[in-house]
Formats: sequence, structure tokens, C-alpha cells
Amino acid sequence: MMPGTVAERRTKRGTPRDNGPGGRELERGEIIAPPQSVSVVGLREGAEVFGGPEPGEPVRVEMQVRMCLSFAEILGLLLYTPGLSLMFEELEDGDAVRDSLQFALIETSLCAMEINAAIAEEEYREALAGRGKAPLFVRMLAETVTRLFGVTA
Repeated sequence: MMPGTVAERRTKRGTPRDNGPGGRELERGEIIAPPQSVSVVGLREGAEVFGGPEPGEPVRVEMQVRMCLSFAEILGLLLYTPGLSLMFEELEDGDAVRDSLQFALIETSLCAMEINAAIAEEEYREALAGRGKAPLFVRMLAETVTRLFGVTA
């Protein structure tokens, strides 16, 4: 069944087909709707792109974007996004790490994110072996990613 369609199809016996999520029967008139990838929260006046106050800025639409990120993608975003520089002491501050990830997601293209994820994964393997450019920082950042977001290598 196509997302957003109404379940009114009947078999020859007059019962609904088992075509709902998980194969369950759909109720007559039930609408199948996929999760929204982008949802609009509302309009914000005088706000900068991250939502903070900025007098004189044009009206902006506040959005929530649905994304699924792997451990390596998050690690790569936090390690290699130009203009982003997390410090050791910030790794204990969940808000600072989440804000940094938000900046990285806005700043980074999907292609760069894939490349950086592969590099970060290799850098993490090197750090576990005690090698690499900054093994202690990479290991601590990896632990922070797992603690905050629940994903592991």
C-alpha cells in the first residue's frame, strides 16, 4: 500500500487485506502515513539560523529534520568539520557536543560526511591501538558519542 492512502480495498470475502504495518489488518478508512523527514515547528522573527535571537534578521521557518546517523558518521562530523573545534573539557558537556553536531550537520555535505566517516573509523581503529594523530582525544570523543547517542563502533 502506498503511504498516505486510505485502506478501503476488500477481498472477495469482504474483509480488509493484511496490508498494514507489520502485516496487521487495517481499519476501514485508516491512513498509512510515513514518519515525516522534515516537520515545520513555526515561524521565528529576529532569529539567526540556529534559532538564537538576532534582531533585524528576516522571518525564518523553524524546522526539525529527521536523520539517521551511524557512530562513524557522528565521529567524522565532530572530528573533521571545518570551523568546528571541540576541546577536551567540552566532551563532558552534552549540550556543547550536541550543538557542535548541529553545526556540523548544517555545515557538511552528504558526500563529505561519507568520506569523513570512513576516515574517522580508521582514525578510531588507530586510536584504539595507541597510534594516530590524537589517540586520546579520538578515544574520548568516541566514548562521548556512545554515551550521548547510544551508538558504538
